[in-house]
Amino acid sequence: MHMLTTTVLPTASAALLKFTLSALGPDQPRLLRNSDLPGCALECLEHNLVLAATTIMDPLFNDTLVRFTAATKRDVLLIRHGFHPDAGDAVRVDVAVRTIAGPLLIDDMRFFRHADGGLHLLPAKPDLFVEVGVCGLDLSMLPPWDRWNDRGRGIERAAAEICAAITGRSAWTAPSLERGA
Repeated sequence: MHMLTTTVLPTASAALLKFTLSALGPDQPRLLRNSDLPGCALECLEHNLVLAATTIMDPLFNDTLVRFTAATKRDVLLIRHGFHPDAGDAVRVDVAVRTIAGPLLIDDMRFFRHADGGLHLLPAKPDLFVEVGVCGLDLSMLPPWDRWNDRGRGIERAAAEICAAITGRSAWTAPSLERGA
């Protein structure tokens, strides 16, 4: 991320945007100006994606995400993190993606880090799952886990990485519950 970006954005927002950008691979994001999105918005032109972060936890931007996606034909990922995501404020993600039928909003998602390192977004109810990867955002109807306890571990891994990114400390990893591991 460009040095100007990290000096302009709030620390938690910058850390969460970096966390998400790392899953996308090479890109040269730039600060997005003059949009109705939160001030912490980055354009990732190589992925046709806009990443944004806000401390506002209420889903106030849902209509804006849909309008922006319709107008620009870009996917939008908004991270809602509160003022202290490292100390208990929930981190939620809202996504507006381009579809043939028009923009589709999937809100109130959670970060999930797969054991293979992939970054995913999980909806509150099993519905559409989103992978954040080198191709941008990929939708899937299949969950990125095999068992329910894998789901919990992936959410814990992502939460630990988020706390580490914000505080600058190394991520704590839970000991494996698998036999022989």
